[in-house]
Amino acid sequence: MVQIYLKVLETIRNLPFNMGMNLLVQVLQGNESNPQVSKTNLKNTTNFGIFHDQTREQLVSLLKSMLEQGFLIYKELPTNKWIKVLDISDKGKQELRDPKGFVKKEEIKLEFDSEPVSEQENQIINSLSFFIKEFNPEQSKAIISESKKLLCVAGAGSGKTTVLTKRIEFLCKFKSIKPERVLAITFTKKAKIEMEDRLAKLQVHNVNIQTFNSFAEKIFQQNWNLIYKERSNIIKYSDRIKLVMQALKRIGLSFGGVADTYFTTGQRKIKSQDQLLFSFVNDCFSVIDYYKTEREEITPFYNQMSQYKEKNNAKILHDVCQNILKIMAQQNLRDYSDQVKDAITIFENFPNLIPKFDHVLVDEYQDVNAIQIALLDLLNPPNIFAVGDPRQAIFGWRGSRINYILDFNKDPNSTTIVLKQNYRSHPNIVGLANKVVKKMNITDQEAGLSSESFAKPESKLFNFARMELEYDFVTREIAHSTFDNNEIFVLARTNKQLADLSKKLHEKKIPHILKTDETKAAEVKKGYVTLATIHAIKGLEAELVFVLGGNSMYFPCKVSDHPVIESLNLQKYDKMDEERRLFYVAITRAKQQLYISYTGKSLTPFIDKESRKFLGGEEFVNPIAKLNKFTTKTKNESQIYAALREWRREMSQVKQVPAYMVLNDKSIEELSSALPINKNELHDIFGLGPRKIQLYGEEILRIVNS
Repeated sequence: MVQIYLKVLETIRNLPFNMGMNLLVQVLQGNESNPQVSKTNLKNTTNFGIFHDQTREQLVSLLKSMLEQGFLIYKELPTNKWIKVLDISDKGKQELRDPKGFVKKEEIKLEFDSEPVSEQENQIINSLSFFIKEFNPEQSKAIISESKKLLCVAGAGSGKTTVLTKRIEFLCKFKSIKPERVLAITFTKKAKIEMEDRLAKLQVHNVNIQTFNSFAEKIFQQNWNLIYKERSNIIKYSDRIKLVMQALKRIGLSFGGVADTYFTTGQRKIKSQDQLLFSFVNDCFSVIDYYKTEREEITPFYNQMSQYKEKNNAKILHDVCQNILKIMAQQNLRDYSDQVKDAITIFENFPNLIPKFDHVLVDEYQDVNAIQIALLDLLNPPNIFAVGDPRQAIFGWRGSRINYILDFNKDPNSTTIVLKQNYRSHPNIVGLANKVVKKMNITDQEAGLSSESFAKPESKLFNFARMELEYDFVTREIAHSTFDNNEIFVLARTNKQLADLSKKLHEKKIPHILKTDETKAAEVKKGYVTLATIHAIKGLEAELVFVLGGNSMYFPCKVSDHPVIESLNLQKYDKMDEERRLFYVAITRAKQQLYISYTGKSLTPFIDKESRKFLGGEEFVNPIAKLNKFTTKTKNESQIYAALREWRREMSQVKQVPAYMVLNDKSIEELSSALPINKNELHDIFGLGPRKIQLYGEEILRIVNS
């Protein structure tokens, strides 16, 4: 049977004219009642109605996947550059001539059947009541289970770290396992130190507690001479910058020239030259890390891009990465990803050097990648205990795969235990979190604590006319909060949001720290509010949590953080699913109070009508807007307001329509306050629909940002 995507390509090729996605779906479904279909006689088109049995959602999903994989592109109409239509890319035309295959992302089903506590296990648990009396039955089973391959699916706030630590204590004290024969692998140094401290308090010493990288580096330092002629150094971040600059010089480019094409006008406007350089350096090493974690050589990934600018940027990135690797080899340098890679090389060539452990325990198993799985396979312990939560798998862009935790669960020799109780958050927050990830088809968490256990519980949704008001609200709430500053988190999708809020907090002299993707050293500090990206805050908790930008521009994030990596991961990584999980991670950091705020008209699709009942049932709350109703505009706002009104007057004369039909007063008010920098942000302005953005978007942005 001819694959469905080829039929779509064939249909587009035979269309009398190019069209947008909505009309194309009508053609594929064979909707003769659509006015545009009948007006343009599209029912006589080849393949009209060929997918009459497919829903609109199914076809839109297919078309988006074809866009992502480069078979289709958007292009401007010659007669109207504001209107974009679908067309077949060069890759799509080649596919019609010589089909290689279209990979539709696999629908992941997260079904985990928790094995009940057996009668024998109950007897053991009862006999050890003095040891595990504070644990629930599922936690107790995870601690004492005899299973040789055990997966513990532990939701947010379920006490997974405590369970993992207690299991190590159980093995050493009650099963006579020598601590030296136990290896516990954590994902961060902080988690490693925390586990060491906990075990020390339990009088359990000499357990091997390592991150993947520290374990691998220890192996390397003992055996480096087997694979290197000279001792090799691990590069620091400053070395990364030097390597990028050297690589650019080798290919005859300067960073200034690259920045002008690599970054958008908006990015260049809001970021300093240093910030742009850091972003480019991070992209370069993300590509290098990706290929190393996948255990592959860097390929010409730019061939996957269909748009010229995308392809050109990817080609620059590819060439820089290739030269970085050459320079590192010449200078005998290694980076973070080489640590695990080198340990594997040693083990594969000298299997007698593989250390023997009776038990290996792995934390955050949902975040493992291919190279880490390869290391675990080589260790091949007789007993492995993995703890993870697929709802919190948020590092797909750097090579982590949710499939590994699913594959563990599918192994017929494995045992799965699900920890359902959330002992961190108020029941309303637990209920909201369950609704957010409902589409994942995973067992709901249960509130482990009653509402009465919380002194000041509150979950609310706030909507604001513009971001400045959103930040004013958060600043004021923090200033008046009765919680200690270190019990307050402000979480956002991007570093820019945090930087803008930080300025407000500085003005009010509120002590705070930034914990972003690029400043990993920052930690929660007594007396300081924590501002963090969600990726950076994972694993932490606070009494009061603010989630900024809860609209459809930030959740899911319309601006790709890792566009090249995502193009490499198309067949393995579903960005939308990960965005949903990211939102789940954000809201489950909160214990008592959760404030989700957003600007504009479009609330995140991750909060539906059913979810709102957990947020006080309030869809629109805007107290700050009322307080600021009579505030005067800044000088900049007044100038933009006047410029927009003047432009509207001129445009209404050209179009020969009333001024309000070009832009109404409320739209101008919001534009002069919100200062949008791209078309995505224009969608959040009152009165600006797709048509007006197509007609006037570029001109409005020029005025607002001039």
